Amino acid sequence: MLRRTFLAAIICLALAGPSFAQTKPARIIVGFAPGGPVDSVARILADQLGKELGRTVIVENKSGANGAIAAQEVIRSSPDGSTIWITSVGAAAINPSLYDKLVYDMTRDFAPVSLVVNNVEVLVVNPNDSAKDAADFVANARRAKETAMASSGVGSIPHLAIEQLADATGAAFLHVP
Repeated sequence: MLRRTFLAAIICLALAGPSFAQTKPARIIVGFAPGGPVDSVARILADQLGKELGRTVIVENKSGANGAIAAQEVIRSSPDGSTIWITSVGAAAINPSLYDKLVYDMTRDFAPVSLVVNNVEVLVVNPNDSAKDAADFVANARRAKETAMASSGVGSIPHLAIEQLADATGAAFLHVP
């Protein structure tokens, strides 16, 4: 009797396995701080994805190293389809060019799912700044010894845009990640 009960329990667990997996929350790993553009997109996706899958989808922010910390988190997760990484072009295409040693290889460690958004860069200044357009901003930056410009991090698209602007205009910018 004990053997039959044990066997029945094993069969029930085997049959229930897929349903147990569906109750496990799915995770979207974001390589940037909360509140930024990638995080905002992830939260919108998580809401709809949760409805479509009929399960909870959690957004986890693992910021740093232009997305490399998040990549490592995804690599360490179970390959059961419950963890996805939403990232920027920086972590996917720029990091491999910038860093000799990465904890991940985009072609070996990840399978692309979808392009989610295509965003553009915007130059903004404090409303009290005298620059009224990009030409004013560059002219002021050329007159100044160094103009601070912020980005989402080293190697990010905004950082590279700052470097490109400096190269194109001859202005000196202090990159502030």
